[in-house]
Amino acid sequence: SVNELVDMNFLIPGYQRGYRWEELQVTELLNDLYAFIKTKGYYCLQPLVVRSSNDIELFRKRAGEILEQNASDSLVTDIHKLMEESSYWEVIDGQQRLTTIYIILKILNEDIRLFNIRYVTRKRSQEFLSDIINKTKEEADDNIDFFHMYRVRESVRTWIEETSRKDKDVRQIMTDTLLNRVKFIWYESFGEDPVEVFTR
Repeated sequence: SVNELVDMNFLIPGYQRGYRWEELQVTELLNDLYAFIKTKGYYCLQPLVVRSSNDIELFRKRAGEILEQNASDSLVTDIHKLMEESSYWEVIDGQQRLTTIYIILKILNEDIRLFNIRYVTRKRSQEFLSDIINKTKEEADDNIDFFHMYRVRESVRTWIEETSRKDKDVRQIMTDTLLNRVKFIWYESFGEDPVEVFTR
């Protein structure tokens, strides 16, 4: 379930295109999820194709910095946190869906703990996405990825406002559904060239 992705680290590699979902796609997904609420079972999203990666170079560099700066009681905590940050899932396919679910959940409940998404070639996208609640139209116009993330955010807000008129509990119901009853089909790639898997 989406809840199982909380605190996981995902990396969007350089061969991926930017975020390009449109308002229609996110509205259709929200309507479909809302209709699903009355049913039993799980709602399955398209596959999330990933491969496990450990960023050894990042770990070595940051571990050296931590050791130089820190001889206190928090050393073990800092190293443990670093181990989590340098271990991530490379997203071969599913970036659009993963990012959209992130945006939807952030708008439904801005204090919710979520997964992390980093971008190899679009480093500012991580910052924009993590603070999507507060971003302005002017900031969104600075970059095509920001533009699409912002438009999807506005579509989600509009959908919630309209749906709240007939269902005042929509925020809580959708949050619970997304976290506990929505699943990605998880496909882990082993020993395959990720670009070839992406192309297929």
